[in-house]
Parts: sequence; C-alpha cells; structure tokens
Amino acid sequence: MPGREPLRQPQLLGHRGLPVVLVVGLVAGLAGCGDGGPGAVEVAVPVSAADVGAICRLIEPTLPKKIDGMDRRKTSPRTDRTAAWGDPPVVMRCGVARPKALKRTSQLNTVNGVDWLVEERDGGHVFTSINRAAYIEITVPAGHDPQVGPLVDIAPTMQYVPVRPEFFQPIIPTALPKPKR
Repeated sequence: MPGREPLRQPQLLGHRGLPVVLVVGLVAGLAGCGDGGPGAVEVAVPVSAADVGAICRLIEPTLPKKIDGMDRRKTSPRTDRTAAWGDPPVVMRCGVARPKALKRTSQLNTVNGVDWLVEERDGGHVFTSINRAAYIEITVPAGHDPQVGPLVDIAPTMQYVPVRPEFFQPIIPTALPKPKR
C-alpha cells in the first residue's frame, strides 16, 4: 500500500543490541544466585536396603533448616538420603554402610541420647550414628568449632530412627559343674 512502511523481519535484539536470547539466558542463570549463597553440594548418595531407605524418607522432612546457625543447602543429586548446611558444608548421609572402624571396643560419644562413632578424615570429623536401625553419617569440615555442634541440632531428628543395639551378648548356656558323688 502506498504510504505504509514495508513489513520487516522482527529483530531479536534487546537493550543496546544484546540478543534477547542472551539476555533471557543471563537473567535465568542469575535467578538461582540471587541470595548470593553457594550452589548445591555434590554428595555421594549411599545405597542401602529398602527398610533403611524408608527410614531416610521418614526423617528427611524432620531435618532442621539450620544446623549450628548455618542454613540448609541443596544437594546434588537431590535425594532424601542427603542434606547439607553452611559453607564449607556440614553434610549428612542417611543409610551409609556400617563403619569399618566400628569394633566392640570402640569408644562412642553420646550427644543428646544418640551414640556416635567419631573418625578423623581429611582434617575434619565424620560422626556415624551407632545403635540405630540406619547408619547416619555427619561430616563436619576442619575448622568448624565445636565439632559436635551439628550433632546437637540433628538429635531431635534422630528420635525417628529406631534404636537397634549394635552389639549384644547372646545368652550362651554354659556347662554346669558335675555334682560330686
């Protein structure tokens, strides 16, 4: 039509010539970083029996939002068997294997009614719950003080993990002395 501008191909350019796709991608990428906090913590997911998995699913919603004043963080991959708090992170893994270091004579630390085996690893400490139906491991990084602080905050969650004696003494019948005749 005379007097009208010809139709033009729409341009995908935003402010100052930046492609709109780039701007949208940048905004979407930064949306997850708005709190200035660290990203998800990579955690190896323990593999265990189905009954232990059920315990982990049961306790996951009862985990505290904060441990020792540190906010809960996302873990990767996302699962009900792992959790993390703070930076550097305190990490929880539910359903780990029985600790190889656990012996009948192992010294355990009891915090708020929960028994823990303590192992020093990589300068930090690994606490594994003992005498429970699922082994739960709390890794506390070096420099975190006090090392047992996170165990105090996790103790209310541990009430949902059934007690199971680790070592028990079976009753073994002993031979009675023969009567004298």
